[in-house]
Amino acid sequence: MPPNLGRRRDNSRFETNYLDPRKLRFYRPDGEELRLDIENDRCVLACTAVKMFPLSNPDRYVSILDSNGDEVGILYELRQLDAESRREIELEFRNRYFVPIIEKINSIRIEFGIAYWEVDTDKGPTEFVVHGLRDNVVEISHHRYIIQDVDANRFEIPDLSKLDAKSQLLMERTV
Repeated sequence: MPPNLGRRRDNSRFETNYLDPRKLRFYRPDGEELRLDIENDRCVLACTAVKMFPLSNPDRYVSILDSNGDEVGILYELRQLDAESRREIELEFRNRYFVPIIEKINSIRIEFGIAYWEVDTDKGPTEFVVHGLRDNVVEISHHRYIIQDVDANRFEIPDLSKLDAKSQLLMERTV
């Protein structure tokens, strides 16, 4: 487990509350809201889990927030949880981090600086609109792209080089 000390910009120390996974139990008593029991401490009636580094380190550093958005603590590593709790957190992630994978780009039409995309994803065909290509089509690693549309939905191209030639050409002309 990482140390509980860090530093602020002004060089003063702060303490991070890392949660002991052996004392945590995540569950959904009513089938809806995620609940957390912390052994010998408290019960958080409604909580959510947020990946602190969703792209670079998705299974580590998970912030647990209460219903007010205040941090309960940080879970260092998901695999340290019991199987039921891990399933509940993964369900939370599937709902929060829904990112369809683009498998084919059928067309990208640009009008007045706005790009209209027609794509096939792993969730089916869809259309979306991107404004500000420079800010909303980001290459996060070699050939891996995240695209955010005007409604803040995200789409991923895990490896552009694995898409068909037409899709690659459309992408190269656009970004």
